[in-house]
Amino acid sequence: MSDGSTDIKGNPFLNFVFATPEPVFLKAIETKTKSPTAQYMAEVIGEVIDTIGSEKVHGLVTDHAANMKCAWPIKKKNPN
Repeated sequence: MSDGSTDIKGNPFLNFVFATPEPVFLKAIETKTKSPTAQYMAEVIGEVIDTIGSEKVHGLVTDHAANMKCAWPIKKKNPN
């Protein structure tokens, strides 16, 4: 699962949580200096998938934000 949020100071973060079947927090990426474009989101999602291994990823849940919807066609590298 990937979701954007902010800390108590208003700094934006992108969070990644995996279910194994229990939820496991993987990482939070501060996105303060990056614009959350579809291209950037596709790159970050790809890096996370590559880190854990694409064979271990069976699905990814994101919110319905326009940048996330547009990231999927860009991120065709991992068809699993």
